[in-house]
Amino acid sequence: MLKFIRFLAVLWVSCFTVTSVFAATCDREYDSCSTGYFISGTVCNPCSDAGTGCTCAGGTAAPVCTVTISYNLNGGSGTAPSATTCTNGSVCTLTNMNATTFYRAGYKLIGWSTSNTATTASYATSWTFTSDTTLYAVWSKCSAGTYHPNSSAGTAANVCTNAGDGYFVASEGANSQDACAVGSYSEKSSASTKCTACPGGRTTSGTGTKYNATANTACSTTCPAITNLATWATPSWSNNSVSNLCTVATCNACAKGTGAATCSVSTSGNKCTYSGTCSAGYNSPSVSGTTISCTANTITINYNANATGASGSTSDTSCSYDGTCT
Repeated sequence: MLKFIRFLAVLWVSCFTVTSVFAATCDREYDSCSTGYFISGTVCNPCSDAGTGCTCAGGTAAPVCTVTISYNLNGGSGTAPSATTCTNGSVCTLTNMNATTFYRAGYKLIGWSTSNTATTASYATSWTFTSDTTLYAVWSKCSAGTYHPNSSAGTAANVCTNAGDGYFVASEGANSQDACAVGSYSEKSSASTKCTACPGGRTTSGTGTKYNATANTACSTTCPAITNLATWATPSWSNNSVSNLCTVATCNACAKGTGAATCSVSTSGNKCTYSGTCSAGYNSPSVSGTTISCTANTITINYNANATGASGSTSDTSCSYDGTCT
């Protein structure tokens, strides 16, 4: 009997101390826990059981657990966003996509991923996380006609800037824009991928000429006049340089005047140059407008009495090669 009473006494003490040996036997129930514990049903559990990053206020409050979201620029430059701390299992707001503290030249930020090789973004503005996570920036090349500078100053990470009026960006992934060369103007008022050459006989006053639907307005400068010009050369545009600018394409036809045997026209020194040759009996070719003319040679007729003992004299007669001689 004495032994049984001692057993009951030990069991009673054990229930109040809730040792692991007698916990299942005693099955004591709780309705509130101390700080550092959280209640699950009627059992008080140590806060460490809730996981890393959890805090337990005791009482009947559930544990509060947090996760840390870190950011990797993944090829970008500048200052990476500070880590974001969120409540485990709750919606977490991510760093601002239009931040100006980081960038990647020639690219724009399209979101974040847990993979550093991703080409599409899994996360953009918010997401729910249940563990500490590192997010990698996902970048997309700027398209032709747009660019992202090699700097973060004033330009959001998720924006590619359109080429300005009078400028162009020929290829994707560019970090700058180029001005249209002299003799050309931008093909559009914004996001041009090339420039357009001025019409023949017209040019621009400088680089970076803006778009205008009327080519002669965009190319407000006329080329110097060329005498006897029939048609201006059509300029061409290549790699932001204009060829055939203010050059001759076709001159007016050459005409043969008096005594001319041949007539030709050439372009030399950006001019229409006419030349030719003279027929037999003519010399000294000259140009008048587009006509080549020659001067007839002068012939002299000498008289001889052709008799022994004849006396007196007769004047010689001068005649033009192509005229009637009296």
